Amino acid sequence: MATDVALELSDVCHAYGSRRVLAGVSLKVEKGNLVCLTGTSGCGKTTLLKIVAGIERPKAGRIYIDGKDASIVPTNERDLGFVFQGDEALFSHLNVRQNVEFPFVRGHRKPPGGDPKIAVSNMLAETGLSEFEDASISALSGGLKQRVAIARALVYEPAILLLDEPLNSLDNPRKHHLIELLNQLKEKRRHTFLFVTHDDREIKQLADRVAVLDSGFIIQDGTIEELTSAPKQPIVTEILRPSVGDVSVRTAGSVI
Repeated sequence: MATDVALELSDVCHAYGSRRVLAGVSLKVEKGNLVCLTGTSGCGKTTLLKIVAGIERPKAGRIYIDGKDASIVPTNERDLGFVFQGDEALFSHLNVRQNVEFPFVRGHRKPPGGDPKIAVSNMLAETGLSEFEDASISALSGGLKQRVAIARALVYEPAILLLDEPLNSLDNPRKHHLIELLNQLKEKRRHTFLFVTHDDREIKQLADRVAVLDSGFIIQDGTIEELTSAPKQPIVTEILRPSVGDVSVRTAGSVI
């Protein structure tokens, strides 16, 4: 596998009992890219993300992370970060700084540069959380909670960040600010992202490439321009339809 590929899925198959969910998914994600994985509800997007993370074990197929076969590697040994849809994964009894530094507790992850305090402080600054480091999680807005989740997932600089519809519960102004943050992190740090969403507006403002999942397969993979100018199936056009509204519309004041 080429060294510029951060993630490769090869003929990944999965089923729940007799219900087939994934029927042979193959996909390559190049380093430094943000790839949006999209499709209709129930198409297997989240299942595929869980397989990449090691939360689910595929029935068949292989997963390569940074060129190494990770198909049977435990979740905590994969070089990944994970951001979920809601804030359930955050620890309400810990403040913002303690949540972000949690991956370094008991040596589960190694801090870049060797000093966890510096790594956490740098990540808090990059995600706009420095002034909230002593705040309780319960006191934060939904947008700030997702910033904490992103900061915690990136603080140890994983090879790939997996995001499962992380903006789904946010209103448009907060969603816009998170989109700006993700784009800034991608450009500055050249992180690699696999981002699950069903929102065409998020796709258009974030994606370097788009992979459309339907009937257990990736039916088309390419840039937004490629998919909109030459869709291979009607479902591609339906998913990337013109938006009625636009996430990028700003409102007065700063909403985070």
